[in-house]
Amino acid sequence: MPARPVVAGFKLEDADEHLMEYWLGRRADLRRWTAGEILRPGELARGLNYFPHATLALIQEFAKWYVPVLVVSRASGEDRSRLRKTLLECGLAALWEPGAPPESLVFPELDPVRRPPVFIVSDDSRQVSLYRQILYFSGRDSRADFRTPGELIAALFESKDSERYPELLIVDLDTRAMDPLGLFHELRRFLRANPGRTSDTRLLLTKDFSVPGLDLATVESTLRPLARRIFHPNEAICVLLEAFHLPQPAAGSAPAFRPRDLDALLYSADVRRLITKPPPLPQKSVGAFPALRWLYDWLGESPAEGALLTRLTPEEERLRPGAGV
Repeated sequence: MPARPVVAGFKLEDADEHLMEYWLGRRADLRRWTAGEILRPGELARGLNYFPHATLALIQEFAKWYVPVLVVSRASGEDRSRLRKTLLECGLAALWEPGAPPESLVFPELDPVRRPPVFIVSDDSRQVSLYRQILYFSGRDSRADFRTPGELIAALFESKDSERYPELLIVDLDTRAMDPLGLFHELRRFLRANPGRTSDTRLLLTKDFSVPGLDLATVESTLRPLARRIFHPNEAICVLLEAFHLPQPAAGSAPAFRPRDLDALLYSADVRRLITKPPPLPQKSVGAFPALRWLYDWLGESPAEGALLTRLTPEEERLRPGAGV
């Protein structure tokens, strides 16, 4: 069973604490912690751990324990800015501000339905943590401990005939933990041997083009059969939020906007516009999205640009992952 999230209250008012007791108080697995108790390794692996009076230092400590964290806060002004900065520096994604506009009071989902996992290749610990936190609250476990292309390909072989085959591979082209080009060659070999998994082996490639790294011109021929765009890490967060968290309209409705699915965001011929023009956000949310909405504010203040890859030949298009989009 996956770990339950830590729920950390920060600068809560009395009314907020009563609200939290209403929301969490009847859970049989709830464990309340006081400010002075000493945490030991493994303590947060049991139950739903609630800290009504967490400090910034304690929230930073949670981030080191690789557990999902939901921060609930009534902070304003400078306290709110410091909290958001701390969360981003630590790689924590879920911040719920009860009743903050434009949200109505919707409790974030703490136990989402479990879905297939996501594999991550990156040595940027902060970025990996942000991805993992966003993924957890969408019901997706993640694995980011691969050291060689062979380890990742072996994991694909182990799951290729099961429902646990990964829904997405996120590969950071700036990583030094693994040779990404070697991984792509191994991946193409795997797909040739397992053509039935070609259409659902989805890749989200990332690179920060403001820092030195792979020269796009020399690697494009390797990447083109696998992807349509290289995303900036911030763009990758937009992809995960829209594909996994934005609520779909009710059946039978005809809304002006419907969230794009993962295949469209990764492989659509119009992928650049899809990413550079974020979707209009719904006024009412479900699931964990109320706690992730604030990331859109931050992404709007942190503009980033990826790179499009040249179009494939018709034959390459037929054989690439996500074919048919």
